[in-house]
Amino acid sequence: MKRSAAVGLAVLLVAVTACLAQYPSLSNVQRIYIDKLGNNDDAERFRSVGARELEHAGFSTASSPEDADAILKGTFTFANWGEKSGGQLNFRLVSRDDKEIWAGSVADKIKPGRDSMQWVAQEFAKQLKKRKEQAIKAERR
Repeated sequence: MKRSAAVGLAVLLVAVTACLAQYPSLSNVQRIYIDKLGNNDDAERFRSVGARELEHAGFSTASSPEDADAILKGTFTFANWGEKSGGQLNFRLVSRDDKEIWAGSVADKIKPGRDSMQWVAQEFAKQLKKRKEQAIKAERR
């Protein structure tokens, strides 16, 4: 009787582990590949600015999706109206097998004199770091 209970428990643990492996966790994300975020120069520049801000927040960037823990997909758009400008990142952070880890949007409120692209990149990195810390705390409970 004890042996069958132990075998049953082992089977259950394997099943739970397999299920958890199907759902990627933000707590495991360290290396991020920034995918193409649009077909314009602003999107390409944002990839560079975003990489720098992710590194400032304690993450590292990967040179290919295969080397990353997660892939940043989505679009970055930027509009300039004289002295006012605004950027917006609509994103999905996904695992290498395209399972969503986190999704959202970061938009600048268009303040004159502020580098909107830089602000959006900083805000995204700050939110990502905060969410990762929350995920780590939740998993420790």
